[in-house]
Amino acid sequence: MRSPLAAASWVRGTTRVATAVAEVVGTPTGPVLDVGCGEGYYLSQLPLPDRFGLDVAKSAVQMAARLLPDSQFVVGSAYRLPVLDGSVAAVLSVFAPHRRRVPASAAARGRWVTVTPGPHHLQQMRPVLSGDSQRKASERLQRRAEPPVEAAAARRVQFELQLDASALRDLFYMTPIRWQAGATGADTDTGRAVSVDVWVSSSPA
Repeated sequence: MRSPLAAASWVRGTTRVATAVAEVVGTPTGPVLDVGCGEGYYLSQLPLPDRFGLDVAKSAVQMAARLLPDSQFVVGSAYRLPVLDGSVAAVLSVFAPHRRRVPASAAARGRWVTVTPGPHHLQQMRPVLSGDSQRKASERLQRRAEPPVEAAAARRVQFELQLDASALRDLFYMTPIRWQAGATGADTDTGRAVSVDVWVSSSPA
């Protein structure tokens, strides 16, 4: 059973990121599309009339539709968006495929808002590397010390989550770190603090 303190820490943490996202998105004059919307949490924090979400996972789309019955969701790929060019005022991507690899900018006529990891994001869960793997990881973390190169504006959000073992396992299995050999997070019976370090960036579409 998750402890109340861990649950409260998790809620405060996600709220801080969601608040930064909402402030950067602002009040666009038209529809907003969340690419990789998951269960719809970040979209639910935007008090806007025209909200749309897309995710490759059918179960996530179903949960998002239940959470936001006044919004529209579709199962689909970020690499083949089922929307017309220039049909949305803003595109949101929270830990989803990066703009440089997704043709979503063609869909937007306003701005692209992304949430991407900073150099210290979830560092307590990362595996200890050596040799060429360690060199490549260091180069990647060095790049993450700056916002995405195409960002016209960016803010860095940093804090710590104090999580119990159950919450740690949930977080671990939500992230790509789970596929890295030697990564930790699901193999503990005790809680720990985990660093959250993200860039919330915007750029013209």
